[in-house]
Amino acid sequence: MFRPVRRAIWMALIALACSTRKEASPAIAAARGAPPPAAVRTDVGASERGQPHPVPCLPSEPYASAGALADEARNALAKNAGERAVACARAPSAPAAGADQAFPGETRLRNVRQLTFGGENAEAYFSFDGKELVFQSTRGGRTCDQEFVMRPDGSGVRRVSTGQGIVTCGYFFPDGSRIVYASTHESMGPDCPPKPDRTEGYVWALYDYQLYTARPDGTDLRPLAPAPGSYNAEATISKDGWMVFTSTRDGDLDLYSTSTARSSRGSSSGRGSSRSG
Repeated sequence: MFRPVRRAIWMALIALACSTRKEASPAIAAARGAPPPAAVRTDVGASERGQPHPVPCLPSEPYASAGALADEARNALAKNAGERAVACARAPSAPAAGADQAFPGETRLRNVRQLTFGGENAEAYFSFDGKELVFQSTRGGRTCDQEFVMRPDGSGVRRVSTGQGIVTCGYFFPDGSRIVYASTHESMGPDCPPKPDRTEGYVWALYDYQLYTARPDGTDLRPLAPAPGSYNAEATISKDGWMVFTSTRDGDLDLYSTSTARSSRGSSSGRGSSRSG
């Protein structure tokens, strides 16, 4: 009897999570002449554009007893509503508009906002005018990163890389006319490369990344300072248009610099790159 009782209690707690949501229950909403609300989740299955997918909760009318709550949970399970119930119970409560999400006791950061939901999202850098961010993400069920651009409020997300291989380290040109990022889509093929062995800790793989520039919408893709068979990534650009990046083109990890003016006119052969240090 232990397992069935435990499952009933678990499902009852899920149903209770739905019944205690801030939204009014369908019965209350109908009494008020309003349409029944639905729980909405954005962390699972949302499109790249951030459109939420409605996932209805279990019925949230008041229950006369815990037994009745458990019965309703079991009935929901019998109707194949378990997945919806779990989605409802796990649905993140969105912060109030304008609310600061800094942790209690935070003394250095203010106006903290979460911009992305779902997947791994990292390496975000502002454009020089502060109007957009370029970042890498595994959103949409990807198994390796692609490059995206969005507004500072998290809206207007668009993919700007090819959708093939793995990418990293995007950055805007000073005038906003182009972006630069590193990708393996030509050097290692369209599939995600094998993941590095991290059984003994974090490892950053030195894949055959090559540098590319493109317009902020992802078009007009051009190679920049190519060096096949070596690692080339982590490019950043100064206000006067000089780029510094990491490369193993000479046999070891070193820093190199090149002018973005060359890549604005066309692909660079790499002869204009100079080693730093």
